[in-house]
Amino acid sequence: MGIVYDQAAEVVVWLGHDSECFAETAFDDVVPALSVVKKGTQHKWSVVPDASFMSASIRNHLSEDIKSPYPVTHLKGSLPSILDVRHTDSIKRFYQLTWFTPMWALQEGDHYVQFSEINVFIHFAITDEDLVKILKQEIKDIIFGSPYCAFWNVWLTYDKKGSWFDTTPVLNVLGNFLKADCTIDFLLVLEASTRFNATNPPNYVFAFLGHPKALKRRQTRAGL
Repeated sequence: MGIVYDQAAEVVVWLGHDSECFAETAFDDVVPALSVVKKGTQHKWSVVPDASFMSASIRNHLSEDIKSPYPVTHLKGSLPSILDVRHTDSIKRFYQLTWFTPMWALQEGDHYVQFSEINVFIHFAITDEDLVKILKQEIKDIIFGSPYCAFWNVWLTYDKKGSWFDTTPVLNVLGNFLKADCTIDFLLVLEASTRFNATNPPNYVFAFLGHPKALKRRQTRAGL
């Protein structure tokens, strides 16, 4: 099965039933929020209406050509306008879907989002202060569970050229950082199984046998 996924032109993953139709809202929120964070535009300067650095008493003593007051500007966050309570609730429920806890991936569904966007959002939901503030600790804790474990221990360790992870700049940088910082082997991948569920205990290992690190290990007799 790992070879099938490895050679597929595209893999569509079913993330679970959406009886209350919150997935579309979550998908619509993830993409614009990520765009803001990736561009570093979480804050922008804006003019405070009817405010200036010059009082009326001072302005009365100045000549006409220099009476224009200096505008007052302040740094305003842009994420609150994108992610209100309804949107963050949809994101919370999305990352609580049972797909993020079993070992196996399934079929397709009604709403679509690039899987790379889901993973970049996982990264920024843990590391970006502004996004963490909007999502609050409860949602951060949910994402920091099995979604983040799959992101860091499994997908980040694939190191497959041309893959969605390799061609996504943010994820590519993280993958290179991980390679430089630690030894990536199959044991690191298997650590992820402690944060997932499986009805059959052997699946805690079998589910990861399609990982390149497992394949490379089987090509040698080292450790046997």
